[in-house]
Amino acid sequence: MSPGTQWQMLGSSGDDPELDAAAAAWESEFAPDARLFINDLRQHLGDEAEVDDFGKAWRIKFKQEGVSGERTLGIFAAPELEASAWIEPRDNRLMRIDFRLPAPVETTDDTVIERYDQRYLMDEDEEWGFRYVGAYSLDFKAERNGLPIEQSFSAKITSAEFFFNTPEEQAKFEAERQAGSGSDD
Repeated sequence: MSPGTQWQMLGSSGDDPELDAAAAAWESEFAPDARLFINDLRQHLGDEAEVDDFGKAWRIKFKQEGVSGERTLGIFAAPELEASAWIEPRDNRLMRIDFRLPAPVETTDDTVIERYDQRYLMDEDEEWGFRYVGAYSLDFKAERNGLPIEQSFSAKITSAEFFFNTPEEQAKFEAERQAGSGSDD
C-alpha cells in the first residue's frame, strides 16, 4: 500500500491540530500497521499482578512500569495508573487492556492530570489467527499553569488485511501452525 491509503477517516468532531499531526505521522510511516500489535506489553507488567476469574475472562490487574516511547501526558501518571488486561482463559488470548487514573496526579511541571482513561480492544483475523488492536480510545483531562488540556478520541479498525512478505515466510508460518495444532489434515 502506498502512504495515504492505510488509514481512512470515517468521522471527526472538534479541532485538534496535535491529534491531526499524530495521525498524519502514522499515515506516513512505512509500516503503520505495527501500531496494531502490543508487542512490548509483558515488559511493562511489573512485579505483581492480581487475577480475577470471571469464567469467560480473566482480569489481570497490574502496575505499569518502564513506559518508553510514550509521549502523551500519561507518561507522568504511569506510576499511578490502574492497569488491567482481560484474557480468555481457554486459549490465553488477549481481549482488552485498560489504563485508568483513579485520582488526580500533580506532575513536576505544574501539570495536574485530572482524568486519564485509555483502552485497547483486541480483534482477531479469522484466516491467520493474528490478534491485533481492533479499537483504541483515549480520554484525558489536565491543567497546566491554569490552562485546560483535554483530549478525547477513539479509533476503530473497520478492515484489516494481513499478508506475508514472502511465500517462504507464509509456508513457514503455516507449517508451524499445523505442527502446533497436532492434526495431520
